[in-house]
Amino acid sequence: MGLHSKVTPVNEDRPVTECGIRVSWLCSWAKVVEQDLGPDATTGEVCAQLVIPSTSSKRCRYVDIIEPENVGSPHYFISHTWSWRFAMLVEVVAQRLQHEPDSFVWLDICAINQNKYEDKGELQLDDISHLASVVRKAKTTLFCLDEEGKTLTRIWCLFEIWHTVKAKGPAGLEILAYKMPDLKQLFEGLDVSRAAASLESDRVRILAEIAADIGHTQLSLGIKEALVASAEHEAQQALSLDASTSAAHDDATALRAAKACNKATNVMLAAGKYNMAEKYSSKQYALYGRLLGPEHPDTLESKHFIALSLNFQGKHAEAEGKLRQVIELQQKVLGPEHFLTIRSMSNLAVTMGEQGRHAEAEGVQRQVLELMQKTLGYEHPDTLACMVGLAASLGRQGKLTEAEAMEQQLLTSRQKVLGPEHPDTISIMSNLARTVGQQGRHDRAGVMQQQVLELMQKVLGPEHPSTLTGMNNLAGTLGQLGKFSEAEAIQRQVLELQQKVQGVEHPLTLLSMSNLASTLHQQGKFVEAETMQRQVLELVQKALGPEHPLTLTGMNNLAGTLGQLGKHAEAETMQQQVLGLRRKVLGLEHPETLASMCNLSETLRQLNKFAETEDLQRQVLDLQQKMLGPAHPLVLRSMNNLAWILGRLDRHIEAETMQRQGLELMQKVLGLEHPGTLAGMSNLAQTLSQLGRHDEAEGVLQMVLELQKKVMGPEHLLTIRSMRNLAETLGQLGKHTEAKIMQQQVLELQQKVLGPEHPDTLASMSNLAQPVGKQDEAEAKEEQVQIQSAKKEDQGPEMKRSGL
Repeated sequence: MGLHSKVTPVNEDRPVTECGIRVSWLCSWAKVVEQDLGPDATTGEVCAQLVIPSTSSKRCRYVDIIEPENVGSPHYFISHTWSWRFAMLVEVVAQRLQHEPDSFVWLDICAINQNKYEDKGELQLDDISHLASVVRKAKTTLFCLDEEGKTLTRIWCLFEIWHTVKAKGPAGLEILAYKMPDLKQLFEGLDVSRAAASLESDRVRILAEIAADIGHTQLSLGIKEALVASAEHEAQQALSLDASTSAAHDDATALRAAKACNKATNVMLAAGKYNMAEKYSSKQYALYGRLLGPEHPDTLESKHFIALSLNFQGKHAEAEGKLRQVIELQQKVLGPEHFLTIRSMSNLAVTMGEQGRHAEAEGVQRQVLELMQKTLGYEHPDTLACMVGLAASLGRQGKLTEAEAMEQQLLTSRQKVLGPEHPDTISIMSNLARTVGQQGRHDRAGVMQQQVLELMQKVLGPEHPSTLTGMNNLAGTLGQLGKFSEAEAIQRQVLELQQKVQGVEHPLTLLSMSNLASTLHQQGKFVEAETMQRQVLELVQKALGPEHPLTLTGMNNLAGTLGQLGKHAEAETMQQQVLGLRRKVLGLEHPETLASMCNLSETLRQLNKFAETEDLQRQVLDLQQKMLGPAHPLVLRSMNNLAWILGRLDRHIEAETMQRQGLELMQKVLGLEHPGTLAGMSNLAQTLSQLGRHDEAEGVLQMVLELQKKVMGPEHLLTIRSMRNLAETLGQLGKHTEAKIMQQQVLELQQKVLGPEHPDTLASMSNLAQPVGKQDEAEAKEEQVQIQSAKKEDQGPEMKRSGL
């Protein structure tokens, strides 16, 4: 068992499938290794400094110089990364097999001739060809997951998972970990095609074999599914064993069950299976409570996981209650400045934000930030992550200038510390682009999002979930710019990739389907949008349950489309259901509950129930002013909506007063060129027209149109809508020729942007066919001459066609 054995090879004829080493021998050998190489030596260093020097003279395997009685047929195959500490690797294996000291494990640095590595050549081809046979022969593959999760980025480890699942199914795979890494990011980034290997020739050969069999993308998805199934299988077995021995109060069995449930919880959270995460974290909490007591840090950690699982399921109030209990005990047991206490406070802020209590969330985040800066430092990743959350809370409160300044500071810091291509740097750049877009600067946001997308494709790969989210964000901005065809094309590409990479029922896939349906809706493709929204709703209800926020969003979107199809009664029924559920699940004052009230009021308006609409809109406005303050963008939008309803009720003076109040605040808070401000000006012009003050209305609309062309471009839908409104006002002023010319321009733009079958296009065709005002036949003919003349001026000189 010495570091440089002089033993003559005795196992040379033993096939690689029989080269397991006894667990008790491995543990003894690890102690000798630690004495000579130190406790921090990696497996790679053990190979380079022990295995190869001990076997180089004979060019043999390390098992060939081990006593024959300590070599045998393997019961377990160890899959691991060479960058992990060897002492830690042996510790997790020994702990798992503490009751099986005479079992045999297959360890590559011992079982494969490593002398070829010293020459940087390829492994022996017969050893590689037999690797799958070794995996099949062993009853279980022990997948040893290091703290950084590198095991999931190594091609050999993924290759071994693949062959395990092929041979024995997920039950043949067991995850071992000393400390679970952040599996969520690892799951999102798991991409077989980008996995690394010490030798490029090994990587190329394995990828070729995978491509010929199952394909890289399918294997990436299959590995995630296998890890989930493996963790669940282990937890169920451990829980069954604990149940059978509970009468005997076997603490060791209960502790093993608790650890298996902890592992399953982590894997389920990473895979987006939040109801299963809640199940296993609850089991873990009960076991630790029984074994360690209610105030032990491990018990509190289990309760923290329950809260996370609930929050991801949309059960925010319940999650908040548990987090408050956890924080109170953590402050008592661990202290207010302990990392776990601070982390729980950070998650509490997230839960508050999910409930729309962004001001409270901001307060907690500022406390957390101060504690993190004190205990971890200003440049620590967790400190920076807290600033990201704080900036998001500021943005949700309408404090967009402050949010932008903080995100710009973060971007500068991350570019300096991490570099411009680090995933965290790219992420904050994406957040900054979103904040810029929320301020109405969609052109600038689009440019930034294009840069983000190119960096993500380069750094993370084209199929990484973050890359697909970046594509979705860009599509959303294109929609804001009225470029719906481009947005739709990107969203279809994203959806296809997500269905392939993440599966049809993954929450991000369902969100992409919902986004695509919304774009179809915006293009007037209401029948196609309805079909897709019904598919989304069915899948979300199945995957997440009938009361999950995404389910309610799906119902809300479908109701909006039903309204556009004239199915107002069905839309009202569905919106009433959504409102009732959101009040129950999220509370009366949650932004999404208020949004449901707004949507229902729009449907009531379409049903000409204006009194009910006004009452509902006033409730919304009162609640928003209470929650958000009088100058929040959502409050100003609600003032606009209420003023519009007042106009429909012929209370135009009251409507004008409210619109001017809202407009003054918009110009102060958002700026003159913000789309919300321009929408407010357009609504004021409509009220002025209803009051018969058409000259004033024309002046306001001319200003709106000029600014929209500058800010949004001449082909944006809002620009086109303003042209249509201006044409109507010109007609009311008796400027029929100008009105007809503008109507013709509106129609041509709608045909180009929306297509000839869009309802707005068809409405414009109908309007253009009708005479404007009282004109006799001679005036109408003269008008057509002027319109045709104006069209020629717009098009330039006529050109002769060339060709055959």
